[in-house]
Amino acid sequence: MISGLYLSILPYLASLPIRTFQITERLLEAALCSMTAWLIYRFVDLLNYALEKIVDQSGNHIDVLILGVIRRIAKVTVIVLSVLFIGQNILNLNITTLLAGAGVVGLAVAFAAQDTISNFFGSIMLIIDKPFGVGDFIKLDTFSGIVERVGLRSTAIRTLEGHLITIPNKNAAGVPVENVSMRPNIKKIINLGLTYDTPPEKMRRAIEILHEIFDNHEGMAPELPPKIDFTEFKDCSLNLQVIVWYHPNDYMKWLDWMTKMNFEILERFNAEGLDFAFPTNTTYLAYDAKRRIGMDIASKTE
Repeated sequence: MISGLYLSILPYLASLPIRTFQITERLLEAALCSMTAWLIYRFVDLLNYALEKIVDQSGNHIDVLILGVIRRIAKVTVIVLSVLFIGQNILNLNITTLLAGAGVVGLAVAFAAQDTISNFFGSIMLIIDKPFGVGDFIKLDTFSGIVERVGLRSTAIRTLEGHLITIPNKNAAGVPVENVSMRPNIKKIINLGLTYDTPPEKMRRAIEILHEIFDNHEGMAPELPPKIDFTEFKDCSLNLQVIVWYHPNDYMKWLDWMTKMNFEILERFNAEGLDFAFPTNTTYLAYDAKRRIGMDIASKTE
């Protein structure tokens, strides 16, 4: 429409005074350039929509966030360049003075919005590093939970208690992050204490039973077989230690499997007469024939 209007009235503009002709021509050219800029601005949205459809298939929310940042930067770039081009080349405005004023205003805004700018650059660091994504279980600072949202200002974590914690991205990017969901397996250390009156042959039998239970277990990787040892003499027990790795990293399945293993350990140990130890104290009396207490009394006569 702007192009048609420009071409249709161009012959009549020649009859106007030269100054009016120049002003009208510049206004029409500025309008035409503005419409072209608007077309490019809308094309950014179209391109972003197409890319989001592709990224959504991967399920990575961080990539979607990257597209959002790129879209905003592209739109701002189109607007700024369009304003500068129209003002400098068509309307013959003094852009240098305008930029100087905008710089002063921008400096004042930057001082007033330091936290917002810090959070924005924190989100950029999260986008570049990708330490976690939506749905990951992470430990961030003193909080742990499932990531529900990663925004340009903050990250939202849903704790196991159901609370929603919102953490500014400048903090999220500045502290160590433990991504539990990225572990390749679940490692479990099981300590079993047997009573001190358990003979050596029964201790060996206990280790055999544990091997029968955990060797070639469900979720075992060939390169990480279970490690079972008689590790130490504790205060109240003879300690057996089982180190086992479970694949894949599925916490709920691991809980079900661990429950089944614990029941099997309990049943097998009870059937073999292997008694679990618990904290105890033994008191020896002075008149115990096996552990008589001797007292030396020294007398001195003058």
